[in-house]
Amino acid sequence: LEGAGIFETGSGTIGDYGEIGPLAIANSRGLFAYHTGTSATFRISALDGTASGWAGHESHRAGDIDGEALAERAVEKAVRSREPRRWDPGPYTVVLEPSAVADLLQDMSWISFGALLLQEGRSFLSGKLGRRVMGENITLRDDPHHPLHRGSPFDAEGMPTQPVTIIERGVARSPVYDRRTAAKEGRESTGHGLPVPNTYGPLARHLVLEGGEGSVEDLIGGVERGLLVTRVWYTNVVDPKTVTLTGMTRDGLFAIERGRISHAVRNFRFNQSVVEMLGGVEAMSRAERSGGVVCPGLRVRNFHMSSVTEF
Repeated sequence: LEGAGIFETGSGTIGDYGEIGPLAIANSRGLFAYHTGTSATFRISALDGTASGWAGHESHRAGDIDGEALAERAVEKAVRSREPRRWDPGPYTVVLEPSAVADLLQDMSWISFGALLLQEGRSFLSGKLGRRVMGENITLRDDPHHPLHRGSPFDAEGMPTQPVTIIERGVARSPVYDRRTAAKEGRESTGHGLPVPNTYGPLARHLVLEGGEGSVEDLIGGVERGLLVTRVWYTNVVDPKTVTLTGMTRDGLFAIERGRISHAVRNFRFNQSVVEMLGGVEAMSRAERSGGVVCPGLRVRNFHMSSVTEF
């Protein structure tokens, strides 16, 4: 086995483009705002030829991270990934670990939740506010003040950041606003502005998907035949209006049979609407912070695996 990892700590706040450092903003009309904080991230990959495993954890306290336990988890996944079997493409019941859910939600945010996207008719939410768009068990908000996020109290325009409920029990409620998009609708900014020049519009950067009470292992126990997905990568947008993404599984794809992990499976490419995915959630684990998102693991029916990879 070979291993590679990173342990990163910083004093500051996570900025609009992922940078870490103290954040300050001032203008000639008397505004001066300053914010700082701390962050700690540990990620590790274990490699055994074409087999791989991964584990990671994020926190605002370095003492919350158990590097030894994470390393053991990555090694276990790599060892279990040896000699994967080929499964046919098609729709499967899948258990997505929080790391996989976070990546899909991040991509969804970029093309869905900003007010400019709705105003220009480019979001799946355009014209659908107040209507049910996904399962009743889905409540998704952007909350920079969540204790696992601890984001800045102001945005790049100096406006106070506010929690915004985007989806409430499956019903579309509100996008996020900056000053320009808010003024267009006669509203107040929700504090989601990016640095100027900015043609992109506001962005939801502190997503929180409400979870359940159980563990990922509990989700696995409810699957008769399906797949456990550790992570996804190489994700790209196929259709922004349906939030259809394509990507590949990685770092541990396993068969679930009669509620137990039975063997490794060769990786798949998937083509999946995230909106439809969130309409097919059967159960959730407890939420945790992964990839900049607070989210649970999900058990989802009819997740579409479109083709088999060579490894």
